[in-house]
This record gives sequence, C-alpha cells and structure tokens, in this order.
Amino acid sequence: MLCFAAVLLLRAVVVESYFVPTGSMAPTILGNHKEVTCPRCGYPVIVGRRDDKNDPTTAVCPNCGCADLDLEGVPECSGDRLLVDKTAFELRRPRRWEPVVFHNPAEPAKIFVKRVVGMPGETVQLHEGDLYINGALVRKSPAECEGLRLPVFDNNYQPRPDGWRARWLMKDDKVTEEGVLPPPTGPPPVTLSPCHLVTLSSLEGTTLHLDAARPGEEQWLIYRNWSLEENEEQPIQDSYGYNGTLSWKSEPVHDFLLEGDLEVLRGSGWAALGITDGFDHLVARMTVGPSGEGTVLTDSKGEARARSSFCLETGKSYHVELAFVDRRATLIVDGRSPFSPVDWPAVPERAEVSRPVRIGAAGVEMRVRNFRLDRDI
Repeated sequence: MLCFAAVLLLRAVVVESYFVPTGSMAPTILGNHKEVTCPRCGYPVIVGRRDDKNDPTTAVCPNCGCADLDLEGVPECSGDRLLVDKTAFELRRPRRWEPVVFHNPAEPAKIFVKRVVGMPGETVQLHEGDLYINGALVRKSPAECEGLRLPVFDNNYQPRPDGWRARWLMKDDKVTEEGVLPPPTGPPPVTLSPCHLVTLSSLEGTTLHLDAARPGEEQWLIYRNWSLEENEEQPIQDSYGYNGTLSWKSEPVHDFLLEGDLEVLRGSGWAALGITDGFDHLVARMTVGPSGEGTVLTDSKGEARARSSFCLETGKSYHVELAFVDRRATLIVDGRSPFSPVDWPAVPERAEVSRPVRIGAAGVEMRVRNFRLDRDI
C-alpha cells in the first residue's frame, strides 16, 4: 500500500508518463506509424499518422526514392512513450533545441511535444532552413545536430539492380591546382571508372574503394543526388519520408553531414573529405603517416582555416564524420575533434546542391565502409 501511494505521489509531483500519438517530433520521437521495407534497396521506411485522419496510403523511400510503397493492410505501430520530469523547469529555464512537453493553452487536456527554438522576448526567423534569433544565425553543437539529422542516402542500402552506381562519380585527376572544389550542382559530367570503384559484400555492407597509392596519383569519389525515377541528377530537397506521399512544397537544403568508417590499406599521402552548402566548399585533409602537415581544413580558396597535428596511420580504421551545418564545419574522428568547430559568416543565398560531399585520396589506398549522408532538419 505504501509503495502504491509513493507511485501516485511521484506521478503527481515529479514524473509522469505520456503517450505520443503524432509524429511532429519524428524521427527523434515517433508517434503512431507504419513500417515497410523498401523493395528496391531494403531501407526501413517509417510513415506517420496525420492529425486530420487523412493518413497516407502510400510511401516514398527516403533512401532511394522508390515511390508508391503500399501501406494498405500494414499494421500500425504505437507511438513512443515519454517519462517526463515535471520539475525540470522549476530549477532551470528550457534550453534551445531540447524537446519539451506542455499543455495546449486552448485545450488544457491536450498535450504537445515540441522542440524549443525561441525564448521569451526573442525574434525568431527561418531562412533557407537556418534559425536566426534577433537577426543572428544560431549554430548547433555536434550533439544537437545529431538529434536533428534526417537521412539522404545510406550506402549500406543499395538500390537494386545496380542503381547505386549512378550516385557515385570517379574523378582521377586533380580537382584544381589549389584543391578547390567545383560548383556544387556539378562540374562537367565525369565518366565513372568501374575499375576504381569496388563493392565488397560483407556484414558491413558495400565498401567504397579508392586506390591512389601510385606516386602522384589523386582520386575523388563524388556523391551526386540521382533520381532513379527520373533518371537524372537533382538538387537535394527537404522531402520527408515520414509524411508519406502527401503533397507539400519542397525546398532545397544546404546543410549536410557525412560519416563512415575509413580504413587506410597502404601508402603515405593523405585522405580527404569534402563538403559544400552551395556557397562554400570545404576540404578536411588528413595526412597518412608520421610526417606531413597533419589535418587541415581548407576553404573555397584552398586556404587553411584550421590545423591539427593529428595524422592517420596505415593499417588502421577510423570512424570519420564531417558536418557543415548552420555555416559551421565540424570534423570528428573516433569521437574526438582534431580542432574546434570553424564558423563561416551567414550568407543571404546559397545555390541548390546536388553533389554535397566527396571522398578523396592521394598516395594511399583506402576503403570507406558504412557511408551515410544526412541533412539537417
């Protein structure tokens, strides 16, 4: 009896459990939804229920774009349950980007789960997907970015048959003498060189292979956003698989995150990750071997914006992450940043992006497993 009373007291004063029926916080918190597997690439597709009961009957795979996935007859999964600390904001103010639970002022019986973006007295503006508070661009930390990323392409889920090849271009010669990336919506078409692109069927999925171990050789694998439905390269948009095929006006996105497991097989030189937001083009170049300049982040002009003594070693594998979100560049290797995040000033406009990232090598042979490209919300 005492235990039961303690539970009631705890629920009334400290914590309470809430059921989430809708998907406004997806994919961080899921409401009632349906799950299907894409028949073309095998990606798990999750589609949420709508508040107006006009639930989608078909879905689009967010990974390969396979359309008209049938949801009829697919059983509905219950939404997440949250255990909410009712005293949290008695001790501190809400923090920007954190999820909160509150009662609808117009309908106190209705519970909302939302993410905080603005504080009392602030002026909030959204421009090209970025948040501005009182006219200043707000930049997220790596941890905050992690909770707000949405999938663009996962290389472990390959569209069949052979549809994944259209997404990768191989460039063998130097990008420019300064290492500057070409425009994001594409340099002139580059012929794919199958001899330099190897897939290995393993438990880790498809592997990207760059062999630039010969002296003076440099290779780049360029990701491009390819529509298998339209058979053409297209800018990346803010389409959202969780909404099903319900119509909405999509907008170009500019903030991207890439990650993968990079293994250096042989040689000495450098491995590089490139990323663009449609305005600036960045390259994080990591020296392989004990001698060299370490790790360098360069801008569109090829000028160094950050340096570190960190180097890669032959025969080792590293989990690498590169993000360019909110005009902030962040490189993380095995959970640590070789240098502090680097901020670029806000710009009024950015070009549409169809080739947001690339992977490069010079003087080394390397593999990249578990490649994943995401975008900011």
